[in-house]
Amino acid sequence: MRDPGSARLSVAAGSPAETAAVAAALGRVAQAGDWVALTGELGAGKTLFVAAFAGALGVPPRAVDSPSFVLLNEYAGRLPVYHFDAYRLAGGEEELAELGFFDERLAGGVVLVEWADRVAPFLPAGALRVSITIDGEAARRLEIAGAAPRQCEALIAVVSAGDACAPEPPAAAEGGDAAAEGGGAAGAGPEAAP
Repeated sequence: MRDPGSARLSVAAGSPAETAAVAAALGRVAQAGDWVALTGELGAGKTLFVAAFAGALGVPPRAVDSPSFVLLNEYAGRLPVYHFDAYRLAGGEEELAELGFFDERLAGGVVLVEWADRVAPFLPAGALRVSITIDGEAARRLEIAGAAPRQCEALIAVVSAGDACAPEPPAAAEGGDAAAEGGGAAGAGPEAAP
């Protein structure tokens, strides 16, 4: 498990391509043991995010789909990608154990969890938290919390921002609140959280 990051930022993505660019940037710097906890309403773009992230690891984008009925998909890439969908889960520890949520083999790959809010008590402390909010027909707001320095650097390169990642306030880091105030456009860069 990686050391938890302490940065958070808010990114406005005006299109699915911009959302995918953010995800791909994070995928390119992914390391074994990374966890990404995705939240957002139905249709927000969680699976699109996973496909772009996994694509940056060498997984064919068409191979990625929502595992709502399977609950776990595994993809081979530069690192193994484990894609959980917690939408249909009650969130109990026993149910998660049966799915392999706690398997040691996950440490050798990257784990992405859609509907992560349903299993929040069982996520590792160092999970990168990405909340996707619908901000228009194609526009999305991505609130990213717990970013490690390598992830911040990758995001800064994509959004052409200066100091885009701000330290996460201790209460937000401990409480798992990924919401950040402010706006910004993907081309102009995210605003640092206060």
